[in-house]
Formats: sequence, C-alpha cells, structure tokens
Amino acid sequence: MLIAQAKQEENIVEYILYMFQLHDMLRGLNFEENAIREKLASPMATSKDQEEQIMTWYNDLIGQMDKEGLRVKGIVSDVLSKVQELTLLHGMLLQQLNDDKYKKLYEEVNPFIEEYRMKSKDEGVSDILICLNALYAKLLLKLKKVGISDSSEEAFTSFSNLLSHIALRYKEMYQGRLNFSAN
Repeated sequence: MLIAQAKQEENIVEYILYMFQLHDMLRGLNFEENAIREKLASPMATSKDQEEQIMTWYNDLIGQMDKEGLRVKGIVSDVLSKVQELTLLHGMLLQQLNDDKYKKLYEEVNPFIEEYRMKSKDEGVSDILICLNALYAKLLLKLKKVGISDSSEEAFTSFSNLLSHIALRYKEMYQGRLNFSAN
C-alpha cells in the first residue's frame, strides 16, 4: 500500500511494474493472510495500526482479483486503466503533441517492440503494454539469475527509455503542466 501509493504519485511506470510484481507475489503466497502479513505487511509497517491498514489494502486487492477472476493470471482493471491512459498519451505524444524526443525514442524502440510482440504472441497488445511486459520479464529473469544477452539488454534499455519519457510526460499531464495545444 505505502510503496504502491508513493510509486503511483511519483512514477506511473514504476507503479504499474510494482503492481505486476505484487499480483505475482500474492499468487506465490497462495493469497494466505498469515503469509501476506508476515512477508509483506509486517516488514513495511511501523505500527500495528499501520499493519492493519496495509492488510486491509492487500485484502481489498485480493478481493478485486477474485471479483475479476485473476487468481491464476492477469492484472486488475485499475492497473490496466493506467496502462490504457499511458497508451492514449503515447498516441497523443506521437500525433497531436508532436513530441520530437518521444518520436525519436519510439523510432528506436519500435523494432524491438515488434520483435517482442512476435516472440510473445501478444498480437492485440498495445506498444506500451509490450514495453511494460518486457521490462517485467527482465525483472523476473534477474530474480532467477538468468543471463541476459547484449541484444536483449539493448532492447530492454530502449523499452526503459521510452517508458521513462512517457512517465515524465504522464506526471506533467496530471500536474497540469503538459501543453495539449502544442503542434
């Protein structure tokens, strides 16, 4: 809860990746309340009251996962709506806002997106979700201590650069500092 809230306010991409990881952690703990309390809530809480607030947040998330049929796989709709917002902003940065830096980053990453899309068979998935999925896959590879090739590292760097820029623009948008009238 505390980490998720801070990440959502500071960097939307980090928030989304954190939530991907959290969904998998809850599944890995078999949604067991005692395990969640011991492994997740207690270490982050500074008081019993805060621990209970964190557990309520986790239980609410689990309830949403249950309601949406996500016990085995998938991401809750609240997080997917943030991905959709980024996808809409992606289109705006490329078309209406003519963000030259973003366009350049996208030109660099697009071949990697298409390659990842083909390998993962994510045909109907947005470019932004492809980038997020790729970076999450990198995190999982690192956790498993699997080596990453130089060419894959180059792709991951491109994904990261694009997502870093869009996260910055997203924050500007929510702070009212993104000029939508620019051409």
